[in-house]
Amino acid sequence: MTCCGNRRVAAGAMASPPAANARPAPVAETRRFGVAYFQYTGQGGVIITGPTTGNRYRFEANGAIVAVALGDRASLARVPQLRQVAGP
Repeated sequence: MTCCGNRRVAAGAMASPPAANARPAPVAETRRFGVAYFQYTGQGGVIITGPTTGNRYRFEANGAIVAVALGDRASLARVPQLRQVAGP
C-alpha cells in the first residue's frame, strides 16, 4: 500500500523551474518601518542631533528628505524648518 506522501514528492519533482527571463514583481516604493520622514524647508544645510537616539540627521539643502528614528520624531517636529512628510 502506498501513501499519499509519495505522490506529493513525485508531483513536486515534476514542477517546472521558473523561467530564466522571469522578472520579480516591481516594488512601488521602498519604505522603512520604524522611521518618520522629514523635509527641510530652510536655506543652506543643517545637521540635527536626535536627543533620544543620538543620531545625527543631515539635511543637505532646501527640500532634502531624511529618515528619522521614531524616538526622535517628536523633537524634530518642533524644529521650525522641518516638516514631516509621507516619504521620499
